[in-house]
Amino acid sequence: MMLRTLGGAYGRVAEDATAFAGRRAEAFLICAAFRAPGAPAEQISAAREIWAHAMAGVSVGCYGNFHPTRAPRVVEAMYPPSTRERLREVKRSWDPDNVFRGNHNVTPR
Repeated sequence: MMLRTLGGAYGRVAEDATAFAGRRAEAFLICAAFRAPGAPAEQISAAREIWAHAMAGVSVGCYGNFHPTRAPRVVEAMYPPSTRERLREVKRSWDPDNVFRGNHNVTPR
């Protein structure tokens, strides 16, 4: 686990100035859980459930570069609704066919 305090210049950037959300957060928490190769799905689900329970109500999102999946729910956690909407507008203008979708994909509007 790694905990970084935030603030200073990082926190002085407006929330809607960039796609990176969470600039008003107090800290940045990075945690990892390791599983043995071939671990049963129940063990994976249990680890995710513990994390979700621990973070419920105190988390303001997630940083996608450290997330193990690119599922749509991760994109929702990465970007608040207003930011997601702005990114969809940009995507609609610059990539309406969603060619660049091999990342944490924001679908065109």
